[in-house]
Amino acid sequence: MIGIKLNIGASMARNKKIKGVTLALANQKGGVGKSVSSTNLACAFASKGLKVLLVDADYQGNSSAQIGIKQQAIDLEKTISVAFYEEKPAEAIWLKTKFDNVYAVAADQDFSEFNNLYLARPGSHGILKDWLAKAREDFDIIILDTHPSLDLTFTNVMVAADYYILPLFAEADSLDALRVMFKNVKMIKDKLNPTLHVLGCFVTKFDKTIKIHKVFLEAIRDLGQQVGMPLLGTIPFSKAVPTSCAMETPIVVGQGKLPISEAYMKLSNIILPELKLKRRGRSPRTPILEKSTLKRFRSNLSNSDKGKQDPNLPEIEIPTLVLEEEMPGL
Repeated sequence: MIGIKLNIGASMARNKKIKGVTLALANQKGGVGKSVSSTNLACAFASKGLKVLLVDADYQGNSSAQIGIKQQAIDLEKTISVAFYEEKPAEAIWLKTKFDNVYAVAADQDFSEFNNLYLARPGSHGILKDWLAKAREDFDIIILDTHPSLDLTFTNVMVAADYYILPLFAEADSLDALRVMFKNVKMIKDKLNPTLHVLGCFVTKFDKTIKIHKVFLEAIRDLGQQVGMPLLGTIPFSKAVPTSCAMETPIVVGQGKLPISEAYMKLSNIILPELKLKRRGRSPRTPILEKSTLKRFRSNLSNSDKGKQDPNLPEIEIPTLVLEEEMPGL
């Protein structure tokens, strides 16, 4: 069995307060790194002594494949589609992965019929939440990987989630879809899940040698402060990602010394203290992106890249994520 070679024992006692917390990775735009981030965060959390369940709620099944259980689940008929079509409990289909402390629920193309099957049923928005009730008792963290569509599946994920985070690519187009998504999430929070809370966003495939990426980072930092979407940090571009996906081994496990691996580990350290604050009186917030705000964002981004606002654009400080051993109270 492959294990994550980190000091798990020291972290375990510090993280014992986390139990049954559900974290979704969401973005209506595809290709921003939701699946890669889901699998790597799952292994990063597991390396800290937490028992993690990764639920692939995307019928494309990318995170299932990247964690190494998709074909096994299909062969054993233990996919999320089988569970819902045959009304099997979650504990009957989740599988132990080859990574310590990491279990997963796999998805396949058949899960694309979920919306048609359940749309007309009473209480259809809360089906996934109810289905995960036993998982909340058995796991410390449940990570939900979503697909790029605002449908019943997405609604179920957001109803089941305690928190969500947003992976973004360093281009203005990645924000356009967020405006509509935030509108939908606000309705979900107002009517179906009032404690749903956004932790923030992080920029994936980031290349600090590309000027527009640095401009975008500064712009998204400012925008986040305006709309209540904190910038958690950056995940650098890496040519090692396709290989890690093909090897069905998240990069934090197979190539732990690469900058992208360190970035995911640091991101997990940023997220963990927030999860421990679950239901302690914080007011859950939902970012609101107005069309006028996005128009100004695009204009500033374009002008900055052309040097109109600042011909001598200074080096932009890349967010530094706190290392676990530097973080008090964990």
